[in-house]
Amino acid sequence: QSTLSEEMVKLGFKPLDLKGYQSPIITTFHNPTDTNYDFEKFYNSLKEKKCIIYPGKLTKLDTFRIGTIGALTRSDVLNLLAKIKSSITWKQ
Repeated sequence: QSTLSEEMVKLGFKPLDLKGYQSPIITTFHNPTDTNYDFEKFYNSLKEKKCIIYPGKLTKLDTFRIGTIGALTRSDVLNLLAKIKSSITWKQ
């Protein structure tokens, strides 16, 4: 979870501030404010790469969530991050 959060920040994503109560199994990120960002396109790009993210329906904020539960390795997280990076089409 910490690798995911740290690297997502480097990619321009902002984690939801949970005031020190961040769970190790799911992390919420604000959707980018870039006018070219489209959650559905981002979601579908990741889905095509066999990665699923979740719309942030638990808050009233414009967010999405990434789960890090199970027997994940650092390599798994880095693989996900590479797929996220290749799905960032709105910054071109």
